[in-house]
Amino acid sequence: MQISRLAAHNRDTEKTSEKGSLTESDHTAMDKFLGTVLDAYKTDQVDRANAVSQLAQVIAAIDIRNIG
Repeated sequence: MQISRLAAHNRDTEKTSEKGSLTESDHTAMDKFLGTVLDAYKTDQVDRANAVSQLAQVIAAIDIRNIG
């Protein structure tokens, strides 16, 4: 599933920004990921719980400044 691959990619390529802020590239990747999760939910490819879990993982990573 595409969402799982994106989440795994984000986990495997974690890095912390020196300033703790998202770059333009980070924002672009985040937007793409969020859109993918929302589209998958909209088309019933994932259920609500899975979509929430995927989104929460990204938010938590950003919160602790693990970005990549």
